[in-house]
Amino acid sequence: MLWLLFALLAPLLWAATNLIDDDLVLHRLKKPVIILGITGLFACLPALVIILTGHFMMPSWSIILFGLVTGIVSLIAYYPYYRALETANPESVILFWNLAPVLVVLFAFLFLGEQLSLIKYVAIGLLILSAIIVEGSHTDFKPRGNMRALWWMVLGSVVTAIQYTMEKELFTRTTSANGIALICIGSFVSALIILAPKHRRQALVRAFQKNRMILVINHVLDMSAVVCSSLAISLGSVSIVSAIGGIQALFVLGLAWIATRIFTKKQIQIAKAPPFARMAVAVTLSVIGLWVIS
Repeated sequence: MLWLLFALLAPLLWAATNLIDDDLVLHRLKKPVIILGITGLFACLPALVIILTGHFMMPSWSIILFGLVTGIVSLIAYYPYYRALETANPESVILFWNLAPVLVVLFAFLFLGEQLSLIKYVAIGLLILSAIIVEGSHTDFKPRGNMRALWWMVLGSVVTAIQYTMEKELFTRTTSANGIALICIGSFVSALIILAPKHRRQALVRAFQKNRMILVINHVLDMSAVVCSSLAISLGSVSIVSAIGGIQALFVLGLAWIATRIFTKKQIQIAKAPPFARMAVAVTLSVIGLWVIS
């Protein structure tokens, strides 16, 4: 099942960016709008690859418009996430994002007519529950206002659910290559608008002068995750793909453990692992959920 491979790769790649994003927001750039603009700029890379390799076929204007709007929504979905990182640690922010898979299931049913078997819905529930068990163990939220982060991520969950639903609809109208290219172009154009003011352009230049390497690595990983997620959505059930994304917390913890062997705590945010019993239960539920889905 190729879609399942892409569905698993997306949260793994995003987990790596979660740790880097926290460092960018808190210590390096400290400007979510600039990071959002940079994210959109890097969206041009997948679009260029698709166009230059000849995989883009000119669709109708209605599909182009819908694809561009989907790209705009996709970029907007990042903003609440960056704002939440200002007041909560990465694993806590992901916890607040767990409303998204539930909303995706609802939106997919209401607007796409996607209906799954009962056992598939049970599997989705297991995946969401496993994420909550892992992330819910983090009670040491930053004192700067975890309620503010909660409300930002509620908004982020709604926008993400809309984004996933729009992506699935787009991929039913055109090819995967066309859909991904249009989404990326929409995000790129949005970034150009966001960074149009002179003071933001100047901030962008300073950001690249000081953090060129980490920005490139982070956003290449991010765009790779976006492509994997879009491919998974185009090939499989949007509800299931979204639920699989919930195990991103496990990947965050795993990568954070690896990071402790490479970086110091001053260099990168280190996630605190939950008790072993919680991890064991969460991993078991995730494995069962993935087994049922596959």
